[in-house]
Amino acid sequence: MQNVHQNTIYIYTKSINTNADNYSSKYGIPFECVEFIRRFFVTQCNYTFPSVIDAEDMFYTINMLINISNHHIMVLKTYEYPYGSENHNNETNNRIFNYLKPGSILFWKKTNNVNLKYGHIALVIKANESYVTIANQNLDPYIRTYDTSELIQLMNNENSPFLGIKVISSKLSEFLE
Repeated sequence: MQNVHQNTIYIYTKSINTNADNYSSKYGIPFECVEFIRRFFVTQCNYTFPSVIDAEDMFYTINMLINISNHHIMVLKTYEYPYGSENHNNETNNRIFNYLKPGSILFWKKTNNVNLKYGHIALVIKANESYVTIANQNLDPYIRTYDTSELIQLMNNENSPFLGIKVISSKLSEFLE
C-alpha cells in the first residue's frame, strides 16, 4: 500500500474570539468532530463516508469507508457494550484492547452536557498496553491520553459514556502507525 499519510492534520479549535463564519471545510461543518474524522480519512487514506447528522448517527449508520479513487469499500467493524462475556473479564479486556489501534474511531453517547449533546467522535492515534492516545476536535483537551486499563474498564461499564468503537481493517491500521 502506498504511504500517503504525510499530510499534517490540523485540529481546529473554536473560542469566543473565533469568527466561525470565516471558516469553511469541504469535509463537513467546521470545528465539528465528524468533520475532523472525515478530513483525516480523506487526506491520509483517500477514504470517505456518506453525510451524517451527528456522531451518534455516524455510529449507527456508517459501516464502511469508500475509497475516493477506485470506490473500494472497506468495512468498518462496530463494537459496543457489552464487548464480551461478563464472566470472562480478562478475555473481554483483551478483546477491547485489540479494537484500540491507530485509525479506530471512538464514539461517545449523546448527553445533556452541552459538549456532548450530539455525541462525540475521536480518533485513536496511538495505543499499547500502557496507554491510548486519541485526537479529537471540539472537545478539550484535543489530544488526550488514557491509561489503557482504565479506558477499557470505563468502556466495559454498563454506565459508560462511550457508545462504542468502529475499527478499520488491520492493513489500513498498520499503514497509519
